[in-house]
Amino acid sequence: MPLLLKLDGRGGLTDRQIRNIVQKCFDSAVRRMQAEGRGEREVSSLRAASTYWLRHTSASYDAPHRPLRNLQVDLGHAKASTTHETYYGGVAADRTPTGRPRRVKRR
Repeated sequence: MPLLLKLDGRGGLTDRQIRNIVQKCFDSAVRRMQAEGRGEREVSSLRAASTYWLRHTSASYDAPHRPLRNLQVDLGHAKASTTHETYYGGVAADRTPTGRPRRVKRR
């Protein structure tokens, strides 16, 4: 079931229409942050945001909680290795406690 069914009376949304809607939200948030007197560093980080940034951020937060295959399919990656290298490579903290303890040789 699509989240957004119509825009201006036309059925369905194109990638461009969704990108424009999201960009309007970002632009509005930037204006509000400026009106609130937020710092330029904070404002500029949001100004640089994009739909791709949202996709990547969402996948990064999802990865520790979702099976690799499910995230791969949702992202449309042809290879599981692409998803793994991008989103699971940095999730080593969960694996570390289960690893075999090793002694470090001292010189």
